[in-house]
Amino acid sequence: MEITKSVLEDFATKLLDNELKVEDIPSIKQYADQVTELLNSKLNHRRKGDETSVAITKAMINNYTKNGLLNPSDKKKYDKNHIILLSLIYHLKQVLSLDDVKTIFNPILRNLGHPEEKTSIIALDDIYRAFLEFQKEEYFDACNDYEDRFNRVCQKINNPFENTANKGMVEKFLTVLLLVAEATAAKQLAEEMIDTYFKAQD
Repeated sequence: MEITKSVLEDFATKLLDNELKVEDIPSIKQYADQVTELLNSKLNHRRKGDETSVAITKAMINNYTKNGLLNPSDKKKYDKNHIILLSLIYHLKQVLSLDDVKTIFNPILRNLGHPEEKTSIIALDDIYRAFLEFQKEEYFDACNDYEDRFNRVCQKINNPFENTANKGMVEKFLTVLLLVAEATAAKQLAEEMIDTYFKAQD
């Protein structure tokens, strides 16, 4: 199969269709078992490798709380904010260390712990909606720009498809390298921002 914009768009659509949206989160507080069931129903399709493992466990929730990434539950029940934060933790830890996730969460968690200050920072619902919109845009921006960028890469390395019987595999390999290079650049820029603007405030 040739790698084209439409092929990548199919991959993007598949990943986005099952994303946990704010509207999917119950308004009433949930026990840990209910929280993990909801999150795993949405996040497990992103797991690679060990198909028996799960995205979120009760032990993870306890560890995140103990390590300051999550505010404590209310009588063992978790609200919408807890579930949004757990989804964000899952996504962010694919790219950032948990220490960096904790660092950028600190101002949010402080705000959630002081309801009287909630007007001073964007609502968590809105932060999460913005994240999902960023994610959607990045997926489709990558698809839209793919063919032009891929052709430029091929030109720089003197057309890697000449005289090869494995053109399809070479193309797929270079596509993976291109996507990883983009992800690495974005990850390192995010880490620099965290070090410069968030850790300096601690």
